[in-house]
Amino acid sequence: MDLLLEKLWNYVAQDRKLTLQVRLFRLITLATCILCLCVILPVNMIEVSLPLVVNLACIGLGVFALFCYSMSCRGKHWIGLFISVLTGSLAVVWFFNGGIDGSINSNFFPVFLLAFVFYRGRKRWLTAGAILLTTCGVMVVGYLFPALVTPFQNRFDQTLDWITGMVAICGALTLVAWVAFTSYDREQERLSCLAKELATGEENYRSVVENVMSIILRLDAEGRITFINRYGAELFGYRREEMVGRAVVGFIVPAISSKGENLAARISELLQDPAKFPLSENENVCRDGRRLWITWTNQPVRDSDGRLKEILCVGADVTQRVALLEQLRLTQITMDAAAEQIVWTDSQGRIIYANAAAISVFGYSDSELRMLLLTELFTDLPAEKWGELWTRFKRDQFATLELIQRFKDGRTRPAELSISYIQVAGKEYTTVFIRDLTGRIQNEEKRREHERQMQHLQRLESLGLLAGGIAHDFNNLLTAVLANISLVKMELPPSSENHEVLAEAEKASLQARGLTGQLLTFAKGGRPVKAAVNLEQVIRDSSGFALRGKPVKADIQSDPSLHPVDADAGQLTQVFNNLVINACQAMPDGGHITIRTRNRTITQADQLLLADGNYVEITFHDDGAGIPTEHIGRVFDPYFTTKASGSGLGLAVVHSIITNHQGHVAVESVAGRGTTFTLLLPASQQQPATPVSSAPAPSQQHRRILIMDDDAMVSRVLGKILGRLGYEAEVTPDGETAINCYQRASAEKNPFDLVIVDLTVPGGMGGRETIRRLRELDPKVRAIVSSGYSHDPVLAEYQAHGFCGVIQKPYTQELVANVVRKALESS
Repeated sequence: MDLLLEKLWNYVAQDRKLTLQVRLFRLITLATCILCLCVILPVNMIEVSLPLVVNLACIGLGVFALFCYSMSCRGKHWIGLFISVLTGSLAVVWFFNGGIDGSINSNFFPVFLLAFVFYRGRKRWLTAGAILLTTCGVMVVGYLFPALVTPFQNRFDQTLDWITGMVAICGALTLVAWVAFTSYDREQERLSCLAKELATGEENYRSVVENVMSIILRLDAEGRITFINRYGAELFGYRREEMVGRAVVGFIVPAISSKGENLAARISELLQDPAKFPLSENENVCRDGRRLWITWTNQPVRDSDGRLKEILCVGADVTQRVALLEQLRLTQITMDAAAEQIVWTDSQGRIIYANAAAISVFGYSDSELRMLLLTELFTDLPAEKWGELWTRFKRDQFATLELIQRFKDGRTRPAELSISYIQVAGKEYTTVFIRDLTGRIQNEEKRREHERQMQHLQRLESLGLLAGGIAHDFNNLLTAVLANISLVKMELPPSSENHEVLAEAEKASLQARGLTGQLLTFAKGGRPVKAAVNLEQVIRDSSGFALRGKPVKADIQSDPSLHPVDADAGQLTQVFNNLVINACQAMPDGGHITIRTRNRTITQADQLLLADGNYVEITFHDDGAGIPTEHIGRVFDPYFTTKASGSGLGLAVVHSIITNHQGHVAVESVAGRGTTFTLLLPASQQQPATPVSSAPAPSQQHRRILIMDDDAMVSRVLGKILGRLGYEAEVTPDGETAINCYQRASAEKNPFDLVIVDLTVPGGMGGRETIRRLRELDPKVRAIVSSGYSHDPVLAEYQAHGFCGVIQKPYTQELVANVVRKALESS
């Protein structure tokens, strides 16, 4: 019997997960099917007088009960429908099987109990009420309409019906009770097993929670800590009992982070809607003040009504990762902020990273660069050589290459690549620093050009020293020639033919003085000895001399009210000579040179690097072929020339002289229409000196003049000139002799009224030292400096060196007479 019941139980409740109500439902439906078809239907067949509808109702109920059992095994439990059909079927049987005297009394109670077995709450009472109303309704209808009820034919039928009903009821109740008690025992056994498993699971859970290397924290709805595992408490430096019940904000979470983040507001948002923050990362504070970065996984825990009960937070210490990420970000920012181009490549030469400078310079986007090979960015780095280069990088760890960088738009420029080989996590890379070599190459070119210029300047300085010595000796010789011409010319009447010849010779000698001056001007950059100059006369004399024998004519157009200029007449002669000679060379077959002068006022509106004021403008225009546009900017550069026989110094001298005069020079040229040079020189407030009579004033006659010059020929001719002018002259060869002579004359009460000293005496005391010594003897001494070095700064600033006049060699009698007279008249 036990085996039979066990099999029945396993058949009824194959799925151990089913509830007690489902198991009872299956058993009731199965029992109903068996009772209706195997017990009640055979017994009813004995009663011949029993209406057919009763047997049909019995058969229908049994078949439907079997159908409900089958559907329940498939997971569809039609409990309500079964109770309704059962109640309806029984009502039919009651009506047609004895009515109130039949089995209704014995069947009502178990059917009524079904509502309390399968339902709870309102549904239980509604179902029980429906069954009760149905039974009462049947009883009322049977009482009011007795004709509808089929009465029992004899007492035996009623008794049999009672017995059948009671047997069915007792059998059904017995089975139900057996299932209930069996199920209860099984449930207790299962609950015991579950309790053991739960205890084991809880132990495992506690072991995991306590030993896991993560923070496990629970917060209530107000943000207070309700639980924290051992690892979390030790990490923060507290005991667990110190942490439980504390509000998390202001305790282990600062209200404001070190980066200025409002963590209090973030925790408040988390408590209001945890679903918005399934994963968060924030700064936390330990007991000792250390700051930790924790990544939190947040899971809300809700009660049966859906209200937030707790938040389960699982955290991992990512402080080191955050620090590394910060360093990585700083490295990224530093690399992107670097002005130098930086790229990384893999072992195949493919770009895997490029900083902002590289992206900007190459002209590609970041994604475009990552699709390119390094060999595609440089014109002279073939792809087939990458393997060889990679072997070299691995061997040497570092390499430097000079290549031609190619941009996206096709432009190229030289570049230097500093390539370092690195290994990261077992993978091989190269770091490439790209530097623009354009500036370096240009600087190298400038350096070489500077070296060439320095060599030129050194040669020029040597040439200047040589030219200075030659100029000194040449000017001494020219002084003797020019002075003697002046002496002879004084003996001839102005109307004499020989007087005119001597005047031409004198003019040619003065022009010859400019030959040495031109080289000295550029080589030594000497300062001009300025005086008020009549430009028209200088232009006519210099242009006439330069055009002599040339097929070029000059048209000089001068403003009648032209201002004089503060200038060195000798240096201006060089300028005008060079410009006229240049124009003649531009017109080898002949042509015209137009020279115009006019007054001009310069202001800031003219945008010239000149001080505001009055200037004189001189323009030289020729009808030559013109200067090519690409050469215009270099015409004033030293040694730049397009002529096979040119030195490249002519226009450089022009620029140097005009600049030293605080002036300005510019050039304009149109191919086939000639060239125009424009000069601007500051106007003078003084008037040019007028020629003076060769004879001194009566008050100046018989004045004594001491001459110091190492060249005996110059000394003699200067003495003759002064004698002719009515002065008494004494000649000395050097500074020591001159000082002794000056001291002796002063002691004899026959002092010298004027001293003329040569600036340079080879191997002896020159003019600077001589005037210094003389001033020590006589602070009122009056002296004139004379020199063949026309660019010595003493000549330009003679007054600062103690002189009251200057005579440049070679000189004429008129020049000597004028300078001496002014010196003697000075206080």
